[in-house]
Amino acid sequence: MYHEKFEEIINYFNDNYPAELANARKTFFNKTGEIFDDDDFYDDRSANYLAWFLFDRPFNGEVSAIQFYYNKTADQLEKKDRETLKAFCRPIHSLFVIKRLAPKKDLVVLKDLSDCAKYKVTERRNLAGLTRGDIIEGRLMQKHDITFFLDVFVYHPKGSRPFIKKQMKLMRKKGTENFKPFMLLLQKLWMQSQRYSHVATKNIYSVEYMDKLNGV
Repeated sequence: MYHEKFEEIINYFNDNYPAELANARKTFFNKTGEIFDDDDFYDDRSANYLAWFLFDRPFNGEVSAIQFYYNKTADQLEKKDRETLKAFCRPIHSLFVIKRLAPKKDLVVLKDLSDCAKYKVTERRNLAGLTRGDIIEGRLMQKHDITFFLDVFVYHPKGSRPFIKKQMKLMRKKGTENFKPFMLLLQKLWMQSQRYSHVATKNIYSVEYMDKLNGV
C-alpha cells in the first residue's frame, strides 16, 4: 500500500517538477556520497534520495514536497487515499534499535534513539539479515493505530553501534531536537564503509573520521 503510493507521488514530481528532483539528487549525493550505476547498493541509495526529497528537503523553499503534494491533491482524493496521504505527511523518521523480531506475529519492536520511545511495527516481510540490537534509519507510518515501515532504510553495520548510541545520547543530553543532519552524516559514513570495506567499521564510524569528512 505505502510502496505503491510512494511510487505514485514520485511519478507526480517527475512529471511536473523534474528540475526540482534533479537539483535534490545533486544536493543529496553531495551530502552523502555519490553513487554509480554498477554499485550493488544503487537502488537502495536512490530510494533514500527520493525519501529525502519528499520528506526532508524544503520544496520551493517552503513546505516539504509531500506536504506540497497533499495541499495540491487532497481535495481530489477519496477519503481512504486522503488518510493514507496524511500518514505520509507525518512520518516518524529516526534511528531505531531493533529490540525484538517476531516474524510469526508479523511484529518488529523498535526503540527510537532520539527520544527512547518504543514502537510495535506490523511487518509481514522477512527482514533478511536483521538481528536484535541492529541500528537502522527508517521512517514509520501510522494509520488507524497500526504502525508500518516505509520501505526505505539505512542498515548501519554492527560495528557502528557504540558510536551511534553514544552520539545520540550526547545529543539528547544537549536537548537536540533535529537529528536529521546527523542522520545524513551517518549515511555518508555508511557510504564510506562500503567504499572502503578494508577499513574497520569502528574507524569510519568515529568522531575523528566524521570531523575529517566535515573538513574539521
